[in-house]
Amino acid sequence: MKWGEPIIMALKKCPKCGMDNILRQDSCPYCRFNMHSYVNNLLHETASMTPEERKQKIYAQIFKPPAPKQPAEMYTNTWEFIKGNKKAAICLGLGFLYLGIGLLTSSWFLDILSILVIIGGIGLVNDALRPAKNAQNRYVLEQNEYSNIINNFNAYKEKMTQDILEEIERQMKKDEQKEQEKKIKKYYTQPIIECPACGKEISSEAEICVHCGYPLRKMLIKKGYRADEKKSPVIQPVPTNILKCPKCGSTSITTEEIGYGTFGWIGASQKKNLCQKCGYKWWPGTK
Repeated sequence: MKWGEPIIMALKKCPKCGMDNILRQDSCPYCRFNMHSYVNNLLHETASMTPEERKQKIYAQIFKPPAPKQPAEMYTNTWEFIKGNKKAAICLGLGFLYLGIGLLTSSWFLDILSILVIIGGIGLVNDALRPAKNAQNRYVLEQNEYSNIINNFNAYKEKMTQDILEEIERQMKKDEQKEQEKKIKKYYTQPIIECPACGKEISSEAEICVHCGYPLRKMLIKKGYRADEKKSPVIQPVPTNILKCPKCGSTSITTEEIGYGTFGWIGASQKKNLCQKCGYKWWPGTK
């Protein structure tokens, strides 16, 4: 199991109340008993014991679960129900009133209205009684489970002991795996390590083993012992010999041929720099 994963218990029944732990939760969904802490405490208490001693200690700690409690009645009489559910009582009262008037007056509108109001009132009654029904159903389930445990207590005790032992063993393997991962991580963070392929010493910063060519760096990154080092972008040096306009500083420069001048052929084959931004002209090498 990797770090960060949710706890999944192997216990199929709660050691305290004996109810089924169908979803394999770390706490009992019925009595909220913390089974994860219970197993960890047993693990520490029996760490120095032999397997047989551990089994005997756990077996001696398995007791009969407490008998489930009968849920209290929410309403002892009709008047209490009416006081606690006035909306349902009003809907039913109005519904039957409309129904009586509709029958006397032969009004189909009142007949339909009364039926709708009565249906709404029945729905409110069911909503009000649902918690009591759920509590009663839960009590029946717990009572049946309790009876099975009491009638077969020795078998229950053996099975519960075996389940706890398996969970302790699973927890021990998980702890050993964590310790092994810590040792491996500590080992691979040392400056000099052994190559996993050839066993020869090599730097942990090496990309490959210089002895056998094993891709050491990729393996360390894959295992999570070294972070993937991202290459920084290479910054290109800014050229310092870029031609700029002496007047406005623009680098948009072209050349312009000089034709016949005042002095005849002088300058006929020479070129001047021309700024495309401000139009300034100058001879190369001057400003």
